[in-house]
Amino acid sequence: MNSSTATYTKSQCSECLGSLQAMLSREEKSYGCCSVSDTDYADVRRSLVDVYDEVFDLCQLQNRDTVSVAISYLDRFMSVQKRFVNVQVAAMTCFYLAVKLYEPTVIPPSMLVEVFSRTLDCDEEQEDDASTDTVVTAEAIETMEMKVLSGLKWNLNPPTAMMFVRQLLCCLPGLSQWKQAAIDLAQAHLRVAVRSNDTMGVRASTQAVAVLFLAVEKLSPAQRAPVYKFLLQAARMTSGGHQRQVLTVQGMIKMLAAEAIQESTPVLPEVVVLKRPATCDDFATPPPAKKQRKMVREVSFTSSPRSTLLLA
Repeated sequence: MNSSTATYTKSQCSECLGSLQAMLSREEKSYGCCSVSDTDYADVRRSLVDVYDEVFDLCQLQNRDTVSVAISYLDRFMSVQKRFVNVQVAAMTCFYLAVKLYEPTVIPPSMLVEVFSRTLDCDEEQEDDASTDTVVTAEAIETMEMKVLSGLKWNLNPPTAMMFVRQLLCCLPGLSQWKQAAIDLAQAHLRVAVRSNDTMGVRASTQAVAVLFLAVEKLSPAQRAPVYKFLLQAARMTSGGHQRQVLTVQGMIKMLAAEAIQESTPVLPEVVVLKRPATCDDFATPPPAKKQRKMVREVSFTSSPRSTLLLA
């Protein structure tokens, strides 16, 4: 019985390792790192990631990989463009393609335009801006679709970082409770990391190993040794033998996560020490500070320098 179970587990691990090798080969051949030198797209990219998250929630989509795939499409498409490109239309088209391939239901282009427009234009202070004169249409998305497909060379199945996380965990026997905790932690860290332009130059597989190193800290000391050994082997596989790259990415993601927590933590008011007798004015409630808008509201996409880019 024990021998049969061990054989079955070994067979499972062998199958998972084979799938992992296939994913790494696919990443190497068709989905390498990309970079966009144009600063205009770099400035607006983080806002687009936030918009993708909002649209995902508004449409009640099911597969979180859809957002990661859409970002991969957009980054890769923008990295190969040498002509004027409407970033808003390209972003909608990439999301539309990802939904068609990774969700059980398809969102019509007209509905997608409506949801994106509602997300982008909810800031009432921008209603009088000239940028609202240009309206993206469903026909524009359908026209852009072929341009995106051509720019991506029809490579539409990028292995995302979370796909690598799940596949790597599949190769590890046991530790079912920790695996679920590791998936949750990796999901949270990668959602923060993808908003940084620095991650565009890092392979998805390398990001996956890096976040799993962070998740190992949740294990007991006795359980860490075999997992560390496996992750070190995975680091050699995913980073071409340069394990230091994984450690560098691990530190970067950890720092980005800490910054995100700090941004979301409200700042406590300072305690004022009075060196004179207090008066009623000292305890008067100060006027509330003007709430900062989310970055997505600060970016105007249509008919602006950030909407239509000339990429070198």
